Amino acid sequence: MASDDQAFSSLLKRHRAAAGFTQEELAERAGVSARTISDVERGLRTSIYRDTAIRLADALSLAGDERARFERDARRRPDLTEALPFRVPAPPTRIIGRDREIDAAIGALRASVRLLTLTGPGGIGKTR
Repeated sequence: MASDDQAFSSLLKRHRAAAGFTQEELAERAGVSARTISDVERGLRTSIYRDTAIRLADALSLAGDERARFERDARRRPDLTEALPFRVPAPPTRIIGRDREIDAAIGALRASVRLLTLTGPGGIGKTR
C-alpha cells in the first residue's frame, strides 16, 4: 500500500493517463508548469496549492466524489509527528540548573513546534 505522499502522486498520474495527457499537455490545460506535474508525480511535492488542485481537477474533467477526493488528497500535508522521531540527544555530561528550561524545550518539540530558537548570552548552554 502506498503512503499518503505517494497516494496523491499515483492518483494524479492515474487521472492524467486516463485522460490521455502527457505531463506537458496537462500542465498547459491547467495553466500550471510542467515541472509542477513532474514534481508531484515523482513524489517531490507532497501537496499543492488549492488553486492548483482546482485547475488540475478542471483540466482532468473530474466531478463528484472523484473530484472531492482529488482536491482533498492534493492538500494533505504529511504528519510530521509520525514521520520524525522527536528525541533530544543525551548530553555527554549532566546539565546543572536547567531542568525547567530543558523540559520546556522538549515539550515544545513534542508539541510539533517546527522551529525552536534559543536565545541568551554566550556560555549559558544554548548549544548543549
